[in-house]
Amino acid sequence: MNIIKKNICIVLIVLLAMPMAVSLFLEIKIKWIQHEMLEKMEQSQLQCISIDANQVNWKIKNKELLVNNQFFDVKYSDKHGSKINFYGLFDAEEKRLESFIEKNMSGDENNQGLDKITRFLLQIQLLATITDTILHSIETLQ
Repeated sequence: MNIIKKNICIVLIVLLAMPMAVSLFLEIKIKWIQHEMLEKMEQSQLQCISIDANQVNWKIKNKELLVNNQFFDVKYSDKHGSKINFYGLFDAEEKRLESFIEKNMSGDENNQGLDKITRFLLQIQLLATITDTILHSIETLQ
């Protein structure tokens, strides 16, 4: 009986750790993409975009801009009057990953992903409660 309880506990701990593991994985993936973009900026031809100084929308100050709903990784910039020229690369991969995260973690009613996970975890909790009750009943019969 103790082996069954231990196995159930291990499964439940793994299930409870999954959201944290997924969050950690996504954070590592974002950092990896940022690192790859830095490598690309050193090896390839940089793009230049010019933006009015009062319309600059930083995602990460002095590193990444949000331009027309796209991420732009900045290597360097220079100011010319009211305009700022930014040199770097557009980062479609990071934008795709961030959109995926926002879609799956939002409270949007059309998004059923988080709701499915919650229901699944509640079913696991119910299963554990039922299993514990059955095991307790078997122990009292013996």
